[in-house]
Amino acid sequence: MKHHTLIVGTAALLISSLTGCKTPRSGFVFPIQPRKIHTATAEDGATESWAVAGGNTSYLPRLVAATSRNTEVARLGVRIRLKKVLGGNRMGLEITEVTPSSAAADAELRPGDVLLAIDGQPLETRYALRDYLANFDQPARKVTLSVLAQGDTTNTPRTLTARTQAVAVAETDEQSIELHHSAGVQHYTGLQAATLSAEHAKAIYGVDTPVLFVTGVVGGSPAYFAGLRAGDRVLSVDGGPASLDELRVAVFDRLDYLTPPMDLLMFDHNGVYENSSVPRDSYGVCAELQWNDERVSEDAPLTLEVDGPLGRHRAIVPLVQQGVDTVTEADLPGVWTSTSGIRGTGMQFLDPGFTIGFDYRSYAGDSETRDPVESLSLDLLPFGMFQVKSFPASDRDEVTLFWFLTI
Repeated sequence: MKHHTLIVGTAALLISSLTGCKTPRSGFVFPIQPRKIHTATAEDGATESWAVAGGNTSYLPRLVAATSRNTEVARLGVRIRLKKVLGGNRMGLEITEVTPSSAAADAELRPGDVLLAIDGQPLETRYALRDYLANFDQPARKVTLSVLAQGDTTNTPRTLTARTQAVAVAETDEQSIELHHSAGVQHYTGLQAATLSAEHAKAIYGVDTPVLFVTGVVGGSPAYFAGLRAGDRVLSVDGGPASLDELRVAVFDRLDYLTPPMDLLMFDHNGVYENSSVPRDSYGVCAELQWNDERVSEDAPLTLEVDGPLGRHRAIVPLVQQGVDTVTEADLPGVWTSTSGIRGTGMQFLDPGFTIGFDYRSYAGDSETRDPVESLSLDLLPFGMFQVKSFPASDRDEVTLFWFLTI
């Protein structure tokens, strides 16, 4: 149930929303930042996780594989900064903070002391101490420090012995893998899907063969409102096998024409089609795919069975004829602007006399469930102010009235 809040006050924000707010563009593929779709524990105790992020015109969608494991490293227990010492002829690491009960505290090091060397190795760069300690086979061991005490006017370093401590830290190795997808499928449905290798399919979905999975959806597109989300594994396309070729053919069958720039083909970075047995030119590939497809062309929505982090789902995805990346704009400088696309609409108007105007924005946002998230913002300025805002994340609406008369 929606919760509504009514606020009455003074016109403090009289025209702030009418000064050039930008409406989000239609081409946003969600998720923009990597979203975790699976986590597992390896035999060695490491945590393995996989996340996916949608691509756009600037970069391909990608799968991010990360392995995190706890390990012990050697630490002295100090915070440091680089400093010139000994008359400015040498660099050292000045201690700014000493951790209580640490190796540094036991060695009676204090803030203001300067570390010049460890085991005879000069410490003349910001990361010299960290890099030296990182090479220890045994984190806890004795080290010899050359230290210039704070306030020492003789510039005479002293030698101290300390025993480093083993500190548990998490180390993460991350790999980002670019994935090719069909620009045409995205253009006509808003669905961005790619083939996941057998290796990653085994780790994420527990199957031994490559799978077709969703890398993202265009906000406000048919795929978005059909409940498809990043991380979904496509089990079937129109009740048949699920592969990127099958998905592309299914889209082809529902089109009365082809737009060459949106030819639904996937090429590698060298401009070569991935499957060398298929003709290299775009029309040859199209003919090859359609020739081997026995289905009858019909004007009907796609039916996709999927399963993923949000559970099993049957998605009905209609096609759009003009493309999800179509944007309509109008601009009368200083008076009227309008931007409308598949993701949403934004309009701003302010008359030259500043007596009446409005700012309207409604758009689809990133959703971590199968339900759409639609945000609304409306500001009116008729000799006062009326404002409506929708907060999808908290399922709350807010209405604010600013009038010259007390309500």
